[in-house]
Amino acid sequence: MIALEWQVVLVMVLCAWVGASGVVRAADMEGLYETEVRVFSQSATERQEALRTALGEVLVKVTGQRTAPATPGLAGAFKRVDQMVQQYRYRPLAESRLMPLPAAPVVVAPARPAVRKPGGASQPPPPVVSSPAAREQALWVSFDSAAVNKVLRQAGLPLWGRARPAMLVVLAVEEPSNRYILLADSGTQSQTIFETRAWWRGVPIVLPQRAEAEGGLRFLEAWNNSQEAVLRAAAHERADAALVGRATHQRTGWQVRWTLFQANEEPMQWESAGDANSMRSVLEAGIDGAADVLGKRFAQLLSDKASNIVLITVTDIVTLDHYAKVMNYFQSLDEVADVDVRQMQANSVTFRIAARSTTDTLVRTIALSKKLSPVVSTVIADPLAADAPQGGTETEAPAPTDVAPPSTELKYQLLQ
Repeated sequence: MIALEWQVVLVMVLCAWVGASGVVRAADMEGLYETEVRVFSQSATERQEALRTALGEVLVKVTGQRTAPATPGLAGAFKRVDQMVQQYRYRPLAESRLMPLPAAPVVVAPARPAVRKPGGASQPPPPVVSSPAAREQALWVSFDSAAVNKVLRQAGLPLWGRARPAMLVVLAVEEPSNRYILLADSGTQSQTIFETRAWWRGVPIVLPQRAEAEGGLRFLEAWNNSQEAVLRAAAHERADAALVGRATHQRTGWQVRWTLFQANEEPMQWESAGDANSMRSVLEAGIDGAADVLGKRFAQLLSDKASNIVLITVTDIVTLDHYAKVMNYFQSLDEVADVDVRQMQANSVTFRIAARSTTDTLVRTIALSKKLSPVVSTVIADPLAADAPQGGTETEAPAPTDVAPPSTELKYQLLQ
């Protein structure tokens, strides 16, 4: 009896403490609901158009689909875009993530004719130079995530949550007199292009840290698309996928064959090419192609209301910090509508999850976070029944026809 009272009091204290601590998203992809748009003034007309452009970019990032902004069901969202904006501000272009525009010819206005005055003609005024680049600035916009998610659900579009697979990007370049793999500390324009485009598409990426001479991925392994070697390198960089670009750089331009590798998935390939001045678009095509594939794999249709109950027991919870870490994590998931505590034992807690998604989707999202390690799963008949299995030998119990549908019980170990 004393033990039961102690558990009840502890649950109340823990829930209050976690609720006050807020939701932690330390391992989530940041910036999904924000973007930057190039503008040339701060006029209301141009700002309104820029906000619609910004919303379109965020919709692509959140769904993983480049065609999302053209969905007919989203027309109303673009008309009331002001209601979805949390905040915006202007900033100098140099402080933004926007890439410089290609150099354009300077437009010089014709000089006005000399004005004749008594005693001679005055000097004509200097020519007026019109330089749009001189007026460039960035409009940074942040949207309300709940509002964006709601319009996506209403339009029947999938949502790609904040937990996203990290991707190792390997660019193997063969030039007439050199061949190499782009490394994380290269500081080159190619690195900037990759990192910028990845942020725009909401894909966390890493570049190889080690050169071939230091035990890193060998050039020929990347060039020959050795899946085993590439995935081993991705695991070393703690990445869940690997994008390999086999790039040929000649005087006529760039040509890249891209391959996306992911464990337990078939490799996907595509190509991009361009002249010597098209390096940016050629490399961006690699990130875009990978984001398209990963978006299709991980973005899921979520309902407005919870339609699935999942019990998740997490072991190795022995401190308040452990409990807070797990509870905050579940609360941060887009697939989770509500979470509460079902049972507490010596070193484990069973959480009752009201999910907007299928159990498979929830399991896949949890696997990406690397916060919990799966132990065992089972199916129970009634997640609220007092005699539901709570440990010991795991069995699969049939669901009676006169009670609620079966609910999945998952078991995980907290990774410290």
